[in-house]
Amino acid sequence: MDEKNWHCPAFFETNLLQMIYEYFCDLSFQERFSLLFDHEYLFDPSARSILHDLYGLSKLRKYDESAIHSFQTAKALSVFQPIPGWMGLIDYHMIITFLRFMKPEKAYSLFEECRKDIQNSGSHRRLLDLQLNEAQCFMKLGLREEADTIYQTMLQTYGQVDDDSVLKEIYGNYAWNQLMQRNDIFAIELAKKAIQFHATFPDIYITLAYSNYRLDRAEEALQVISTFRNQKRTDNRSKMVLLFLDVLESLLLERKKKFERKATQLLPRLQNWKDLEVDIFVYLMLIDHYANLQDWQSLCFYQAEMIKFLGY
Repeated sequence: MDEKNWHCPAFFETNLLQMIYEYFCDLSFQERFSLLFDHEYLFDPSARSILHDLYGLSKLRKYDESAIHSFQTAKALSVFQPIPGWMGLIDYHMIITFLRFMKPEKAYSLFEECRKDIQNSGSHRRLLDLQLNEAQCFMKLGLREEADTIYQTMLQTYGQVDDDSVLKEIYGNYAWNQLMQRNDIFAIELAKKAIQFHATFPDIYITLAYSNYRLDRAEEALQVISTFRNQKRTDNRSKMVLLFLDVLESLLLERKKKFERKATQLLPRLQNWKDLEVDIFVYLMLIDHYANLQDWQSLCFYQAEMIKFLGY
């Protein structure tokens, strides 16, 4: 770790290992990037590929779309010294990134190659994660029945597996797909099963609250919102989920001015959170709100905005 030896491969790789450790322990590791990037071309492509993949993951945590370029660089470097499963892992990271930034058509083209490399490396647990991402890809492409088929198959295959981490992901994603198809009663049932398996993904509370709202179960929806707020989560995604739930809560409590203010403030912020996929819900709530008020000017405005959003 002597910085006088920073042109030594051992120094580079020691720092790289330290960064990997810090990343998985949720510690600060970004300060090492500048040091390693300055000297990466002195060392072998495998270590450089790992560096760029890790850099891409750090950007992905911040919802920075430039993560895609980092993963592409990592993949290009991995070609020179192929490691079993490594290229598949990079493809897997790119799939997640494309799905997060609502580019499912680009993610779809990577699944076959990614699956082959992961199978050849024997990373069977990663194949489960890949199946879940494939179902998400179908959902974002609008192929919801195909996504349902994957979830149903996974539940039949892994329903007896004593692994909450697998089942909670299946139930949580399956619930969201039902929410988007307006199968609200089934969506609530699936979301509750996900929570029984200790799911913590915040979007599950959107499923529960919004499904209850559409079923005219205001008290149940408000209870879900209260439960989520009392968890006092601090991660950025949970904060965005809570902003949406605040909008829904103000509508349910008929706090008209507060609802209008919070809804119009939330919409621009959702542009950086495309994979949250609640924009359409906010537009629909605004349209229903102004229709009930018989405010035709505002109603027409948000109908036009929703059409513009759907066209985009």
